[in-house]
Amino acid sequence: MMGRLIRAGLLVSLVVLVAASVATAADLPDEESLPNGRFFRQTGQETGNGFAVTDDGGIPFWTEFQKFNLDEIGYPISHRFQFKGFTTQAFQKAVLQWDPGKRGFNFLNILDEMHHVGLDGVLRLVRQTPPHAALPGDALHDPTTPAGFDAIVQNHLRLLDQNPIIKQRFLQESNWLNLYGLPVSYAVYGPVQVLRAQRQVFQVWTEDGGGGPKGVAVLANTGDLMKEFGVISGAAVTPISIEQARTGVPVTTVTATSVSTPVGTPVPTVVPTTVPTATPVPTATPLPTVSTGPAPAPLILPQGLQGYGMQAHLVDDNRRADHAVSKIVEAGFNWTKQQVRWEEIETQRGVFNWTKYDHALNAPSQRGIKLMLSVVAAPAWARPPGATHGPPANVADIKPFMTALMQRYKGKVQAVEVWNEANLNHEWGYLGPDAIRKYGQLLKAGYEAVKSVDPSVVVVFGAPTPTGVNDPNIAIDDATYVRRVYEEFPDVKNYFDALGVHPNGGPNHPDDTLGGQNRSVWGWTGHPSFFFNRFAELKAIMTSKGDPNKTIWFTEFGWSSTPVTQIVTGYEYSQYNSEQDQANFLVRAFQKVKAEFPYVTHMIVWNLNFQQVVGPTDEKYGFGILRPDGSGRPAYDALKAMPK
Repeated sequence: MMGRLIRAGLLVSLVVLVAASVATAADLPDEESLPNGRFFRQTGQETGNGFAVTDDGGIPFWTEFQKFNLDEIGYPISHRFQFKGFTTQAFQKAVLQWDPGKRGFNFLNILDEMHHVGLDGVLRLVRQTPPHAALPGDALHDPTTPAGFDAIVQNHLRLLDQNPIIKQRFLQESNWLNLYGLPVSYAVYGPVQVLRAQRQVFQVWTEDGGGGPKGVAVLANTGDLMKEFGVISGAAVTPISIEQARTGVPVTTVTATSVSTPVGTPVPTVVPTTVPTATPVPTATPLPTVSTGPAPAPLILPQGLQGYGMQAHLVDDNRRADHAVSKIVEAGFNWTKQQVRWEEIETQRGVFNWTKYDHALNAPSQRGIKLMLSVVAAPAWARPPGATHGPPANVADIKPFMTALMQRYKGKVQAVEVWNEANLNHEWGYLGPDAIRKYGQLLKAGYEAVKSVDPSVVVVFGAPTPTGVNDPNIAIDDATYVRRVYEEFPDVKNYFDALGVHPNGGPNHPDDTLGGQNRSVWGWTGHPSFFFNRFAELKAIMTSKGDPNKTIWFTEFGWSSTPVTQIVTGYEYSQYNSEQDQANFLVRAFQKVKAEFPYVTHMIVWNLNFQQVVGPTDEKYGFGILRPDGSGRPAYDALKAMPK
């Protein structure tokens, strides 16, 4: 046990310290005692420095550490640091997080974190680790019930049946769920067989001379992987001296997306499809006048389906933008949507460069198309220190930008959606206790700025993404999110005109329902967020919160259709939707809404032309209704023929 190993190390340390009057780095003991813990030099890179594990501050990392064998957890490779709101410390094979709510420790899902920051490709190339994979059977069960959770666990454990050696090693650990998490994916790469779990990687080599002994399950140092690939970096992983450890180590903050590519990692070559033009130098523009008077009350909008829209990528290529607008007109649609990234325009406070957006935001009105903007992505100068994406630290900073945006394109923009999928970590950042109230405050600031320039512009509550997940490191369930915004920022009803939603059918027909009629036999049926009609639940929440009269806008909705050779992780269901399914589902969605849901007034198809922008490995590709050459897929042709 770890306790016995540590006591033996202490005895050696005392002998060495007594015997040597002057010690070099090589002479120093591997470990030394601290008043409230222990100091380890084993991972200090032969500098004589190392990392302390203590019970300081009432957080008992040292006590917890001693509960494990060394081959279960390894030596410390970091100091304490703040990660996604939790006090955290990394060890060679595990990362511990202190949960003040339960007064205990959780194990970080190391491999899941590396997946979330886009490191699956690097792990495959450098460490022969298969990518994260969603198991379709999970969607058949409710993880919030004991029976549902157990069924999901058994579903994942079946991955172990592919390799008896790994299975035996995995299950011989009685604490496997805490130490390893659930199995996630399995692959064979030549002579090595690999299982990826949430917190650990198991490898078995079938030949001598590989990365481990032949026929033996070897566990990776996954904590070291987080350090190697830059997920944990800076002061958090810089070894210190024993003297510094005795005086106390400052707790640093590590962001979840601070990823760097290690030296020697193959980097794919990207060949541009067009020759880039020189970027004009931004010019300082006088800050717009921001109204300080009261904002107008929300608009009372007429019911009934009026807006037939397609989201397009209109920036970067003027000819492609003109083609996209022409295809919208040709289809008989009357709206389009374009995302505006604040960080691309106001790179310095008060300095605006509109070059990338001028043609894109002027082109629709020239053809009689109404335009919705989705404003996202605060610039670096406005974000909190260390944040790599998300909202501004001070929500008021969005007001001058939104005011300038509306002044420049006044008369060209008919609706503005304030942020996109703010319930998703990828869009907002860590969804801690203040995230939901802060969105309400940001929505208010955006509303006031828009209305100060043009009160007729519709301000849309930024659509949450449909998800059944409630994990601040990943997402908040969309229904939960909308309800909590009303509860935590009660004035929110005064600062938007319509609620944005993103209905998601997965592989399901628009008429399919949870527990009722069901087309899909592949999964993605166990939660209401997998079904098109999820928006009705969000409408019910608005009504229950005393806000019954607002309309709903589908600011993105669609069905992905891809061949099996183009499956994107997380979107595996798209292989079960044929191109004709995509066409039929989209048309049926319009028909259903028009006949049954008068409070849905605008439907914007996601998406028109992203196959001309991204490749088949991008999840946006399968939703596109134009092909890379600009011709229509069956969905485009069906929408064009559909009565409006």
